[in-house]
Amino acid sequence: MSNIKLVHSGGNSVSLTTPTNNPSSNITFKLPQADGSAGQVLKTDGNGNLSWIDAVPAVGSRDCLILGSNTASAQTFSNLSETVVTALDTVRFNQGTMSYNSGQGRLTVNNTGLYHVHVKLVWGGNNDGGNDDYVALRINGDKNWSNMDANGNGWFNTLGSSVSSTWYYRHYQVQMMMPMTSGQYIDITLRHNAGSNRTLQGQMCYWQTTYIG
Repeated sequence: MSNIKLVHSGGNSVSLTTPTNNPSSNITFKLPQADGSAGQVLKTDGNGNLSWIDAVPAVGSRDCLILGSNTASAQTFSNLSETVVTALDTVRFNQGTMSYNSGQGRLTVNNTGLYHVHVKLVWGGNNDGGNDDYVALRINGDKNWSNMDANGNGWFNTLGSSVSSTWYYRHYQVQMMMPMTSGQYIDITLRHNAGSNRTLQGQMCYWQTTYIG
């Protein structure tokens, strides 16, 4: 069995050696042209060509975070203003490395890849007469991050209602796949054109983000 031995100036060495059993044919591995980024690993294309890719965490350690609030009336939104949701301040569980700043309403990711985001917001409207509400999922404060159409379809939905009662709740749910780069953050904004304020019902809201890979 042959090997390549690299000797350190201190005297110890590191060796590369052949497999224990004789391979069925000659094998050649071609190294990448340059070094990869920190944390990347080598992969093969099946023909001996090696390249750097991001390491995918094991399923049990993938990022998964649920945010809620223990406050019934958690946050109020004024008419005709787009406001960041900061009322979801309770971390239910976190199986990965995402971090959440509740003061800014920002969820920062630490893996580059695709994320599944699921949001449910519930708020009360008092005699609003059926006006429209707009909810946006943003990347680094930008709600036009997707390749959807010019009207923004895909990053927000519009809710309208003709209900006119003294008190009722509106429910908003959305699920999206969001391509993220390590260090970027997600936040949620709410805007409405009703004459009255909106008040999030924190105990009925949640925000779940899962790293897909």
